[in-house]
Amino acid sequence: MTIQMKRIILLLLGALVVASGAYAKRMSELKIYINPGHGGYTSDDRPIRIYPFEQNDTLGYWESKSNLYKGLHMYHILDSLGATPYLSRIKNTQADDRSLSGIAAEANSLGVDLFFSIHSNAGENVNYPLMLYRESTIGTPRYPENITLSKIVWKNLHSRKLAIWTRDTEYVAGDLTFYQNMWQGGLGVLRTLYTVGLLSEGSMHEHRPEAHRLMNDDYNWIEAWLFVKSIMEFYDTEDKFVTGNIAGIIYDDHNLREKLYPSNFTMYGRDKNAPVNGAYVQLIDAQGKTIQTRTTDNMYNGVYAFRNVTPGTYTVRVSRDDYYTEDKTVTVVANDIVYQDFPMVLKREYPLAVTKYAPAPADGELISCSSSIDFEFNTDVDQESFEKAFSITPEVKGYFVFSESYHKASFVPELSLERNTTYTVNVDASAKTADSRYSHPQMEQPLTFTFTTKNRDRLEVIDQFPADGGTVHYATPTLEFRFDNTINTNGVYDVITITDSKGNEVAVNKRTSKFNRLTNGYGNAIFAITGDLVPGEKYHVKLSGTLRDTEALPLGTDIEYDFTAIDATAEAEQTIVEDFETAANFIVDPEQTSGTAANPTATRSTAVKLFDKASGRFTYKFADSHGGSIVWKYTGEPHPYNTNDILGMYINGDFNNHELYVGVASGTNIKYKKVCDLDFIGWQYREVILDNLEKDFCPFLLSEIKVVQQKSPITQNGAFNLDNISFRKGSGSVNDITTDAEASFAVRIDGRRILIADAQASTTADVYAVDGTLVASKTTDAYGVASIDVPAAGIYIVRVAATATKVSIR
Repeated sequence: MTIQMKRIILLLLGALVVASGAYAKRMSELKIYINPGHGGYTSDDRPIRIYPFEQNDTLGYWESKSNLYKGLHMYHILDSLGATPYLSRIKNTQADDRSLSGIAAEANSLGVDLFFSIHSNAGENVNYPLMLYRESTIGTPRYPENITLSKIVWKNLHSRKLAIWTRDTEYVAGDLTFYQNMWQGGLGVLRTLYTVGLLSEGSMHEHRPEAHRLMNDDYNWIEAWLFVKSIMEFYDTEDKFVTGNIAGIIYDDHNLREKLYPSNFTMYGRDKNAPVNGAYVQLIDAQGKTIQTRTTDNMYNGVYAFRNVTPGTYTVRVSRDDYYTEDKTVTVVANDIVYQDFPMVLKREYPLAVTKYAPAPADGELISCSSSIDFEFNTDVDQESFEKAFSITPEVKGYFVFSESYHKASFVPELSLERNTTYTVNVDASAKTADSRYSHPQMEQPLTFTFTTKNRDRLEVIDQFPADGGTVHYATPTLEFRFDNTINTNGVYDVITITDSKGNEVAVNKRTSKFNRLTNGYGNAIFAITGDLVPGEKYHVKLSGTLRDTEALPLGTDIEYDFTAIDATAEAEQTIVEDFETAANFIVDPEQTSGTAANPTATRSTAVKLFDKASGRFTYKFADSHGGSIVWKYTGEPHPYNTNDILGMYINGDFNNHELYVGVASGTNIKYKKVCDLDFIGWQYREVILDNLEKDFCPFLLSEIKVVQQKSPITQNGAFNLDNISFRKGSGSVNDITTDAEASFAVRIDGRRILIADAQASTTADVYAVDGTLVASKTTDAYGVASIDVPAAGIYIVRVAATATKVSIR
């Protein structure tokens, strides 16, 4: 391979350089510069861990590698058409990672007609192309032709039906405009480029199914071919491709990707299905002759392509020993790609069998009313036939959950099973495997089993705030207790009491306290404290065993625990990013929101606030008891965050236990961090260390707030408030843990919660400040586990009495 790298000194103005190829009518008249982005195997070369490789394995995915393969293919296609291509590199070593200004200078000196910088982008939960061109000022392209070329390339790359795209709206932007909130000057490789060109982010390599596709040589060839087709369209050249191409994805029609390897990443459409490795693909002409063959690689992408096929009608045949052979007819036209996917049917030449089920109680054993009905199968079950074959008597409203690629199924009651009830479960013999071509996929005989639920005879506390050993913001706090049934409120203030450390009863505002406000038959007591508590003071809660529900069932035994009042505002010095004083600055993103019964809102609230005059109030109403998710996009002034910076916020929780996340973005690259579970009432400060930000993409900007619904029959509606979202410079020593050599228990950190594990059961765990002051105490449970909230960020010492050893935590 000969790569033309000669340098020519041009004494032409930039505008004349652009004009030089503007009237070219044949590819042979064009000079094209190709810059495969990055180079080598360092962190700057964008490694993404994909199965089965370890992180940073050079055999795995690297953007620098796929960029180079695309560039090499583009070079050879252009060369075969008589054009004059140039490459900025031909190897993938650190030495080939040239300066961006040097690459631009070389393109200028060569007097090329077009410049292509080939990249892919970061974005785990999205996938789409993005074309960036050089601007002279924000909103003004250096050359108008930059926009024309970018639009053509975007259209052609988006036409690829091999990828699953999450955006169909054209995405073309000038570099100064796109990056104006992240850095100044735009893209380095375009900054001093004086010819028509672009930087192509062809897809999102951090989106794992796309990374697997980018490991495939045919897939990279297709992208290169589309680049060249775009050049033909841009110049409206006389010569076009006289041949066409065939491409598609071969995948299991039923089994999921999780059958092959752990797949805890975002997937859409057929990307959820298992790609078929090692499939043999034949291209057969009208005379029955095989003219090309392919075998899908072992990179879990299922991609095949036949290149440079003479126009006509063909049969594509796909086979693998454990799948039924598939034939499809395709018609190839010149200068285009015909896409033909193959969902393959796995051979399961045996009937369905249930290998395990639950509940399967021993003689006389009673089953919890919260149980689900679970099944395991000898293969993947056909979902529709199983749901029709399943019945439970007496009837129970519920839904099905399938897991492990349909090898397991569960029927989950919408609320719960009835108490003291005998249920009969039946799966008739119509349930079958997913093999539609086998003659007898159904079960050989029906399955029937019975179980009896427990008889509820006590009122039970199902949740409470604060938790034992927890903390509460001192200013006019609210406490809540939740029960498995509505409670009898007669004499309730006598059987639920709160006292201070001296035994004095804490006054409760009876006018604003509320009872039995939950849905679906559950009960609660919301106690509004009169006035403020004392920060640092320990308080005692007692629920008497004589507390009864509306069926006269008693709690039975006293429940007692302690909590500490704190000042949630006493946090480290920080920079306020969003104070909500003038507006909420968040709007709902409907494309990322699902499972809601009403439009969520974000408003400025003066009624509930911690600082100054206002906070942001976020309200929601989920449509069901599970499966909902809401994203509010940030619209305020951007603030940069870098790796290991700390993002903090004050949260007034609603005690609904849903998960709260914060998202930060660099361009299209969005990173989420879980802030907390909304398992509290009143103001608390929570912060996250942004240790998942790639340095090469920094800075990241505050992008969104996200709530993920947790299954519950009583928490579909709610509202929480945020105040003073903040920034604090982080360090590598945050959350360091130093353990005594002889320590026999484990500690981990979750925000301001210390989690203790592997300790002795029913022993005291104490948390001390560095000055020796006892901050909190808690008794470990039967498994040697305890959870202790601390009042503020800082350095603490954890001591477990039974071991007389300690762990220091920063």
